[in-house]
Amino acid sequence: MATIVLSNGQRLSDPQQLKDLLATRPVKVRRLVDAERVAAGLASIEAEWIEATGGQLQAVTVNLRLLFEDLREALA
Repeated sequence: MATIVLSNGQRLSDPQQLKDLLATRPVKVRRLVDAERVAAGLASIEAEWIEATGGQLQAVTVNLRLLFEDLREALA
């Protein structure tokens, strides 16, 4: 399950926690973060760049717009 951050800052990482809260009151969610999916997407992009640069990542200037587009595609 994604980590769910409620508007009060409370973090939920277990579906049962969310179920229990919803049984008593509505909740306002501030942010959803699926850490495993983000980590896997980043690892995939990093591996491609490491291979393409022969491990010389510091020698590459990156267009941040393209980087964010790649991240959105990897996480879609």
